[in-house]
Amino acid sequence: PRDNIEPSLDQVMGKPEITGPVTDPKTGITTLPGGLQYLDVKAGSADKQRPKDGKPLTIKYRGVVQQEEQASTAKRLPFAKGMLTWWLGSGDVIVGLDHGVRGMRAGGMRKLIVPPSMAYGEAGDGTEGKIPPNATLLFDVKLVRVGTKAEELQAEEKALERQNRQNAHRMIAKPS
Repeated sequence: PRDNIEPSLDQVMGKPEITGPVTDPKTGITTLPGGLQYLDVKAGSADKQRPKDGKPLTIKYRGVVQQEEQASTAKRLPFAKGMLTWWLGSGDVIVGLDHGVRGMRAGGMRKLIVPPSMAYGEAGDGTEGKIPPNATLLFDVKLVRVGTKAEELQAEEKALERQNRQNAHRMIAKPS
């Protein structure tokens, strides 16, 4: 029974438990269950698909460690940056990154604030030593593509074929 479950700190402190996405109307920051936060900087192309579990996706990203003692204007050194491809929901990346790209479309840009529980937790990143224990991670993410490059090229090719057929049909339909 639920009576045996200890209440969360938020429940004890009187803060509501987050059960779904909550967006702050002043800042535009959305908080998800588990504490992951994101801010959409740029919407992706409406004609592009969103990532789904089991589908490959590619992002361009930059990650920094949020440090309490850093002033907001201090330069933050990235622990990682570059291109990254993985299958959504595969467990190949930290949970915060996997959940943080959901709902985006290709071309979209998002800032993520990933709590330690959805990153490397108490252990930090282990051997690399770039991410200390209990670190909150900040990511700038651009969703480059959903699917493989080959799938993207096939979709573009089909779109061009449709456009060519429409153009050909228009040219034939015009009287001289």
